[in-house]
Amino acid sequence: MPSIRPGFVSRVGSQLFLDGLPYRFVGVNAYQAATQFSINIGCGTEIGNLDNLFGGLQRNSMVRFWAFQSQAWNKNTRSLDFGPIDRVFRAAERHGVKLVVTLGDQSGTCDSGHFHDQSWYLGGYKRAFNDNGRSDSPLSYWEWIHKIIPRFRNSATVGMWELLNEPESSNCDPGYQGSGCFGHHPCPPQSMETLRAWFDTVGAAVKQLDPDHLISSGTLGTGECGVWQDYWKVIHSSPYIDVGSVHDYDPFRESFHGNQRISHAAEINKPLMFGEAGTDANVTGIACPMSHSTRRDVIKQKLDYVFGFPQVAGYLPWMWIENGSGGCGTEITPADPVMPMLKSYVFPIPTGISLPAGRLDRTL
Repeated sequence: MPSIRPGFVSRVGSQLFLDGLPYRFVGVNAYQAATQFSINIGCGTEIGNLDNLFGGLQRNSMVRFWAFQSQAWNKNTRSLDFGPIDRVFRAAERHGVKLVVTLGDQSGTCDSGHFHDQSWYLGGYKRAFNDNGRSDSPLSYWEWIHKIIPRFRNSATVGMWELLNEPESSNCDPGYQGSGCFGHHPCPPQSMETLRAWFDTVGAAVKQLDPDHLISSGTLGTGECGVWQDYWKVIHSSPYIDVGSVHDYDPFRESFHGNQRISHAAEINKPLMFGEAGTDANVTGIACPMSHSTRRDVIKQKLDYVFGFPQVAGYLPWMWIENGSGGCGTEITPADPVMPMLKSYVFPIPTGISLPAGRLDRTL
């Protein structure tokens, strides 16, 4: 066991530990948790009472949220203001919940609006951008991580830093920007090498700023530029990446990409986190694949399956919202039956089951 500070999550090989005991987690995504419209421009809807979020989870769960610099930019004073992010930390600490602190976004959504193309990974991350015209991201990514990480490096509420949401080193066709680049983003040569070098450089900087917290990659892991198939293993073999990431929206118990990343995590001896996961549901089931109660059962089946593998460390459904908008979607409100299931979930003893050779089919 490594020597680690009390309350800090640590890693040995493919296993996580907390206070000397094996540690696995469930929780939710609440990307909008730091939105506070009286202070910042916000990203998503504002959560009026954060205790509704964190109090609905068991202790030592994880909540993944956006801690982009725009969330710390006071639109009134035109200066940095960590109040909205501090508010998230205080609420999580009150309930003994840990945070996956995501520091930026591939498409620039709620984060300067700049699509992170290959040139960004080759050094553009040390420049500031204002592609969305909101002027709420005056710092470069490099400057931002040097602001936020020292502020919270002594906080046991940090479960892990996540360098970027869904990084990929693709380019963007002329005439498109931000999230509009998706579908118009060719993959240039040396994309994997570019992304790996970025993880090594930025990961080393984060570890220098904060050697005691873990780092997650934040990768989508379903075939993106630079992270495709075995490239995922090369990226995650970086000595500065502690926890691998996959985002899985397949409603079946087993998914191709989920199984692939489970196998890859075992090969490189690192833990894997399902950083985003979910499927659509609504109350009536009309025009939707399932009702909320059926979705709860499907998510429970997926939890039991993936946690049968000892290298799977966590599973975070997308997304918690204080007041649902209705209709068909991935929203999880406080009244959703998924929440009490997560709060009472008991992790199975890993069986070390092996994936069948040549078989990655989807089975309910």
